[in-house]
Parts: sequence; C-alpha cells; structure tokens
Amino acid sequence: LRENLKDMIQTSEDRESCEELQDCSSRLFDIKSDLGLLAEQPYDDHVYWVERSATGAAISFHAAPIFLAPYLKKILFGNRTSVVLASATLSTIGEKASDKVNPQSAGDEIDPTQWMRREAGKSGLSYVARRVGAEACDAIQLGSPFNYPEQMKVIVASNMPDPRANGFREAMAEALKKYIQLSDGRALVLFTNYKLMREMAEELADFLQSHGWTLFTQSSRTPRTLLMEQFKAETHSVLFGTESFWQGVDAPGETLSNVIITRLPFSVPDHPVVSSQIEWIESRGGNAFMDYTIPEAILKFRQGIGRLIRTATDTGTVVILDSRIIQKRYGRMFLDALPECDVVVEK
Repeated sequence: LRENLKDMIQTSEDRESCEELQDCSSRLFDIKSDLGLLAEQPYDDHVYWVERSATGAAISFHAAPIFLAPYLKKILFGNRTSVVLASATLSTIGEKASDKVNPQSAGDEIDPTQWMRREAGKSGLSYVARRVGAEACDAIQLGSPFNYPEQMKVIVASNMPDPRANGFREAMAEALKKYIQLSDGRALVLFTNYKLMREMAEELADFLQSHGWTLFTQSSRTPRTLLMEQFKAETHSVLFGTESFWQGVDAPGETLSNVIITRLPFSVPDHPVVSSQIEWIESRGGNAFMDYTIPEAILKFRQGIGRLIRTATDTGTVVILDSRIIQKRYGRMFLDALPECDVVVEK
C-alpha cells in the first residue's frame, strides 16, 4: 500500500493531495513498524498482548517492558544530573518518630545536615527504588505536616470473616451500616472490585436513604471529578468507589470524616505486564507474593488511608474490614505502614 502511495505522490500534480498522501504514507510506516514488532517480538524483556475493547468493536495490540528499572536507570539515574522523586506514598513503611525529620520542628528551613540520609535500597523506600532503578540514590523520609495521633483513629474489625470465606458479603453489609452510622454518613467506602461495590450499593440503598444520606457510586458514565464535586456538595453523603478512588481524590473538611477499606488492595494478576513480572520473579527463585504483591498492596493501602486527612484541621476515622490485617503474618506489614495514630481492634 505504501508503494502504491509513493507512485501516486510522484504522479500527482496537486500539492495539497501530495501532502495528504505523504501523511498517509507516514502513518502506514508507523503501523508497519508496530506490526513488525508484534510479529517478531524481538525483545525478551518485553511482553506482547492483544486487547479487545469493552464493546468488542476495536482490537488493539500492545508491547511493553516487563520492568522499567533498566531503562530509567540508564536514562535518569545513570547520568550526572540531579533527579528528585517525591511523593507521600513512596515508602512501604510508615513514618516513625525515630526515623523521620519533621518540618514543623525544624523551623522555617530544614538543615540539610540534620536530614536522615541512607541509600534508598536500604530503607522503607527500597521497593520503589528497585522498581525505578534508583537503589543507590539518597533516601530521605520527612515527617508529615499532619498530627495523626490527634487527627486520625484507625478501627480494625477483627470479627469479620476472611474475605474469601462464605458469609463475608453479608458481614460486610452489616459492618458498613454500623460504621457509616458512626460518622453520620460523610464516608468514602473503598472497594477492590466493581461487582462487590455494585452489590453493596444495591443492598444498602434503602438503609442509607432512610437515614437521609445520599449515596454516590462510581460508574463509567459519571466522571470522577464530577462525582467528587457532588459528594463534597452534600456533607452527609456516602461515596462508594474502587480503583481510581484509592488515590488522587481530595475532599477536605467535614464532608469526608470516615474512610472505610473493605479489603486489603491485593491486585489480581490478570494484566499481562503484572503476570509477566510475577512469572519473572518466580522463575528466578523469588517469592512473588512477598517481593511484589505485598509491597504493591501496601502502597495502595497507604494511598487509600491518605484520602482522610488532607488539611491540618481534618479529623476522622479509618475503618478496616479485612481481618487478615491482624490474623495473617503479613498483616503486620500493613499495620507498620500506618502513620503514628491510635489503632483500635474491635471484636
């Protein structure tokens, strides 16, 4: 097809037509290159897959590196330039008094000589550092500007069944009623899958309405920003969300006084990149659950917790309905990821 276009471009006398045909030829070259890449699959450190759209009307081809660390190390961290990575949830370990610098207690400016410096690969930042190829970078974990012991309390519902056990769905419905009443609405309920979220929304709709609490539920038809605006506009309301609502949403003030985490956010390895990463770790004798699944879940867990306190005057409660956080050995790692605050285990 490109060869035919070349002939048409050479014989055409219309400049505008030539430019349009040249543009088509360039696009065809890109398509040819992409198809060749997918057909040959020349890179062993890549994963290749095909996706069908939700409507089934379109099919797309994809290729991606299994791990980005080698590329980022070469592009960013292998050069003699300064690179700063900053986030409230880069660490898989919560900020403790013994290993942080608190900006509030350091005056207007922080003395660099007082910063706790260590290699990122030897700190709570080690997981993210490995993921991005920055193991040798200096790691600095600063204290939060928020007074978590005074502003936040965590409640763990220890009597909940295991999320994989029969009866968990029914127990969750009752627990949601109990803990939403605790804050008179004003709650963000975080789910890990759409199906359970929709089921809980249907089951609790009449209960919430009877208390005068408007229920907002994440859906594909309502943009996240609009949903958050509606939630913030009604003080005594409840928002059910999943996936994208664990991070990046902001509802400071009285509107959000209760974040309820229905399950620890373990990811399902159904994405080709994720499943390839797990396969790669296990093929080299690693423990994919401890080396990948747990750290990823902890980071998302910390992001969900972070939806509650957004300003120095916010107060509220985080409720965890997944009893594995105290019943499983790995649960201690999630508890250690919490900021310093009161943790109450309810039986």
